[in-house]
Amino acid sequence: MRRFRFVLWFLFALGLGTGSAQASRLSHAIVLVGNIDSARKSFAQAGFSVTPARAIDNGLVHAIVPFADGTFLELLGAVPRSPYANAIARFASSGAAFSAGGYEVADVAAERARLLGLGFGLEPLDFEAHWIDLDFSDTRLFNPFFIFQYRHQPPESYRQRYAAYLHHPNGANGLRGIIVAAEPQSGAAAAYARAGLTGVTVDERGAGDARIVVAELATSDPERKGSRLSIDRCRFSFR
Repeated sequence: MRRFRFVLWFLFALGLGTGSAQASRLSHAIVLVGNIDSARKSFAQAGFSVTPARAIDNGLVHAIVPFADGTFLELLGAVPRSPYANAIARFASSGAAFSAGGYEVADVAAERARLLGLGFGLEPLDFEAHWIDLDFSDTRLFNPFFIFQYRHQPPESYRQRYAAYLHHPNGANGLRGIIVAAEPQSGAAAAYARAGLTGVTVDERGAGDARIVVAELATSDPERKGSRLSIDRCRFSFR
């Protein structure tokens, strides 16, 4: 279950090939939390509508902050003594923190072939029950990104499933982009563009591996535009 291997940052390469980038869709951002109930409360207090927590695979538990455009935030924690509990506890020791950005594609095998043709280092496809994951594996740039394809769509639509949670008191209505802190002269921005990872802005004040530092949200509230919001180590900007 590679999307949860957050202690090993997903690896990315600049590549040497040529070819036009086929943009994938920024689907969601994963937020690791030490305590799912406390995180749900903190996000609700910040004006987000949050679904109830639900147990998923391997002792993981999550709650969703769904937006009207189909994008979402995934609050991800673990029950005590489960396989990922210690790693999540260390990562989120100071509260909620961004872990990874997920990019959805219609055909992940075709996307893998395209990226290999561009010279990117990639892991083998990881087949899970409901999705197929693709992770970068080259060591030249470390980044918390993964690409995925849903294997089975639920019978109900996204809007049916999350109808009660699509309105957010803080006016948020979509995940529009992410800001990543990377080392100066790393070539990160060019690498992301060549890979087709849209919506990524690079802040070249990072040190070491690249990490998500801000999630950019669309808002329907004119007074919110240009404002910022922090929840533990998660920072959001409204635009």
